[in-house]
Amino acid sequence: MTHAKPARKPQKPKQKAKVTVLAKSTEVSAEPLPPQPRAKLGPGLAPIAAADSAGLPGGLTVMLELLLVASLLAGIAAAVPPTVLPQPVLEVVGGRRELLAFVALALIAIDGLLLFFALAVL
Repeated sequence: MTHAKPARKPQKPKQKAKVTVLAKSTEVSAEPLPPQPRAKLGPGLAPIAAADSAGLPGGLTVMLELLLVASLLAGIAAAVPPTVLPQPVLEVVGGRRELLAFVALALIAIDGLLLFFALAVL
């Protein structure tokens, strides 16, 4: 039994794509480009004085920072092993390390709430 091979279609020659080469200029001009005209964007915004800008009052900012520092110190004192703490701090902390951790979390929560309400009012 002989297998007949299917007849092949003659291949058409492929057309080559035309490539155009643009000559690059190697000249460098010493003159700067002329300035471009600026586009007009429309009417400008009214000037805002520095006193009109929104921000937290200075006393509130200091209070929030002090609360954050106190919460960080309480959290560090609660998390550090007792052998690392200095003797005066260890006497104050004693066996109240869990309470100190809760105080640190409470101070962070109060700080966050004060910041939230201060920014909501402004």
